[in-house]
Amino acid sequence: MAKVATEFFNRYKLSPQTSLSQLSNYVEELAGKLSDGKTKEQAGRARDQARRRFRELGLSEEQVYTLIPKQAPGRRVVGRDPIKVIAENIMKNDISPEKINEIANDLVNTAPNVVAGASRLTYLRKELEILGADSPTLESTSIPQITKESQKKQNERHELNEDKGMDCPKFFYSENVQDRLSNCDITKPPSMQNLIDVMLRKMV
Repeated sequence: MAKVATEFFNRYKLSPQTSLSQLSNYVEELAGKLSDGKTKEQAGRARDQARRRFRELGLSEEQVYTLIPKQAPGRRVVGRDPIKVIAENIMKNDISPEKINEIANDLVNTAPNVVAGASRLTYLRKELEILGADSPTLESTSIPQITKESQKKQNERHELNEDKGMDCPKFFYSENVQDRLSNCDITKPPSMQNLIDVMLRKMV
């Protein structure tokens, strides 16, 4: 699978300077290419070969494992959720607050809209909290202007829907959905509301 890795590297112009958040956008596409039509064992070997080739091309260990996360029982790919991968890499590599803020900005800049960008930041903070991040690390993910713009955009949408006779309760606002997800107890089985909130967040 070295050929797949090389083609992928060249197509997206990857380099040691490519941020983890940018790399996380390619996780599912690459996973599909490395596992399509293969048995579990063949896919595992393909991932190992691709990781080795990416290292030869100059990517760091954290970059390689962001692109091709480790596999776990019962799941096709661990870290299919790119933000969770980013949070784990931040904690594992003791990344500086300045670099974390760059990562946060990358997450916002690659989001389809400001509301989705704000949701990504909230989710990143939640994952970091779960991993035991300290206050400086958590504060580094904050971009007040994005939060403000997101709230403004959601209020505008709400007003527009009201004008059209489509009154969407604030209960379903993206920020409110994310707040509920951030406060849910992950040690317990998910409730029906948790599952609905997850689906709503994926739709943003």
